[in-house]
Amino acid sequence: MGKINDLFNGSESTLLLVTPKMLEEFAKTLISEASSRLRSEEEPIYTPAEFAKRHRVDKSTLWRWVQNGILAKTIIGNKVFYKDSDLRIIKEDKQ
Repeated sequence: MGKINDLFNGSESTLLLVTPKMLEEFAKTLISEASSRLRSEEEPIYTPAEFAKRHRVDKSTLWRWVQNGILAKTIIGNKVFYKDSDLRIIKEDKQ
């Protein structure tokens, strides 16, 4: 790992040859690590289907809330997730 850090810390330009397969593996590793970190946090995250079912709304409602700035979404790779804390704000506004 030290050699990789040296590449970024140096002031010289560096040309890296990377195959598509290497780039795909690197992306999968980053996504997996980010997903693991998010899932290991105290607050669970849910897919849109899980979140909609959990809170008795349609998935289209989640999309509309995101578009209107009411609900935040978390994106990992190309997948969307939601946290309960994002909904608590909505519930507080309704009370």
